[in-house]
Amino acid sequence: MTASSGADVREQGVRPVARLRGLRYVPLVMLVVIALVLTVIGFFTQRQLQAGWDAESAPVAIPDEVASSALAASCTPAVAQPEPQPWLSGDADAIAAATAEWDAHAGEIAQPWIQGQDDMVFWSDLQALNMSQAVGRRVLSQAEIDTWASFIGTLDADLDAQGIELYVTIAPAKWDVYPELLPEWMQAIRGSGPFDQLLALHPELPWVDVRQTLRDANDTAPTFPDTNSHWTDYGAAVAWQQMATCMAESSTALSALTPPTIVDTVEQDPSNEFEPYGVPASDDFVGPVLAEPFGPVDVTAADGTTTTYAGDQNVGFDPLPATTANPAGQLDMTALILRDSMGTALAPYWQDAFAETVQVRHNVDAPTTIPDIGALVDEHQPQVVILEIAERHLTFPPPAQP
Repeated sequence: MTASSGADVREQGVRPVARLRGLRYVPLVMLVVIALVLTVIGFFTQRQLQAGWDAESAPVAIPDEVASSALAASCTPAVAQPEPQPWLSGDADAIAAATAEWDAHAGEIAQPWIQGQDDMVFWSDLQALNMSQAVGRRVLSQAEIDTWASFIGTLDADLDAQGIELYVTIAPAKWDVYPELLPEWMQAIRGSGPFDQLLALHPELPWVDVRQTLRDANDTAPTFPDTNSHWTDYGAAVAWQQMATCMAESSTALSALTPPTIVDTVEQDPSNEFEPYGVPASDDFVGPVLAEPFGPVDVTAADGTTTTYAGDQNVGFDPLPATTANPAGQLDMTALILRDSMGTALAPYWQDAFAETVQVRHNVDAPTTIPDIGALVDEHQPQVVILEIAERHLTFPPPAQP
């Protein structure tokens, strides 16, 4: 997969969507410190999640027959489930064999990162039991499924009573878009994960599943880079194309929402999450070239200062909670967006779609700082609420009732 060069794009007069490149400017010593902090946090997070898992009842298998989504079919295209599902099989011998294979690689799993196939690098279990989720070893119990369903269902009902639409996009983990690039030894023990359970058991909820769209797009350009757990800017653009189509086809009020047209891709500078561990950056960071560039957007940060961002500029955590104003937005609406770091590269598309956005961290991975969604709705009076959650966060408990 070869992307066009930046010079080629400039000659076309079309601007690519730019990726935040902050890590390049952080001294190596600081990166090492950050890595150590993340490792310590990951260790305690792993212990917390493991303890919760051990205390719960058995995980819940996916039914053979799954009902259709409550939204348009474009919101949740079918995703093939792996076989033979050792962890959800209920077969003691299959579980024992998978566990033995897992335990045989305990030293590898205990490291901060794991080398996959074809140079792909993944976070290990020190990051929210990432690899246990990747193979389906860490899935959800009935109590956990019920808690998520109650939270989203209650939020959906409360918003619907106010005439507000809700869309819940699960931003997939890299291992769920490139499952074939997990280590070879994981392939035989790989099963479905928490998102598969929630989709199958609660199709009535307003899920948006972009995994298959991203898998298909990998034939054109990388949707995730080898050395970062976040999607490439190209991957975010592809995901938004499906998200926008889903919303337009599910709602009369949003029917005018039009996804951007991607005409090419362009190489970008790397943002290597694994540099502190001595992993060299990959060269597969790519952004989209859009047929129509986005116009500027005013971003008002939490401290009240307003900055004009280029329309293609990503929005990280620094200004959040933030409001954005774009009089040229496709829809004269306000969207309340509860997001995490996967929303960084999605922000330009939200801001092109809506005249105003309110972007707030959902903090599902930090339960003591979860925002009051009801209060935010009362304050900003949105017509649409978008909840974007990184897939690996589904093993954390959701907020209390909204």
